[in-house]
Amino acid sequence: MKSLLVGVFLIALCSVAHAQVTCQTNGNTTNCNGSLGSAISPEPVQDWAGMQARANLQNQQAALAQRQAQLARAQAEAIRQQTAVATRQPFLDEVAAASDDELRAAAAHWSSVKCGWLAPASCQDNVSFAEQAINAETQRRQEQQSDWYYSYRRCLSRFATPQSSDEASMISDQCKRDPSTFPPKSR
Repeated sequence: MKSLLVGVFLIALCSVAHAQVTCQTNGNTTNCNGSLGSAISPEPVQDWAGMQARANLQNQQAALAQRQAQLARAQAEAIRQQTAVATRQPFLDEVAAASDDELRAAAAHWSSVKCGWLAPASCQDNVSFAEQAINAETQRRQEQQSDWYYSYRRCLSRFATPQSSDEASMISDQCKRDPSTFPPKSR
């Protein structure tokens, strides 16, 4: 009798324990309600491998989007620089063709330009470019003038002292036309 009672008790216990737990699977998640004891968690079973794969895919997509954004910024900067070069070349041509007076007037104008709050970066870039172009052309002309004057003086020194103003004018004219000609001293 005692063994029969133990058997009935075990059957009842198993059926009660079985009746207390119900599980439902929905996609990658399984939800269980109830409890079989402390060893079984009531939390839903998660697909950790799938979640990790999705996270990795999202990270890769974010990195790709970041690289594409960097490429787009680099392309935009290249286009901006090409546009700046294309629009600045006519200005450089004007500076090279300007007379000395026009160059001084342009230098005075660009040194007085004040950039407003609307486009301070591009305005300052333009002012800086103009000033650099004008200064470079002025320096080139001064160096060229200095070289020419040195050559002219050297040419004059190669001639003997002129005997008349006509002879001095002729020597001067010859040295002005081509100061690189250094005739041997005569007389």
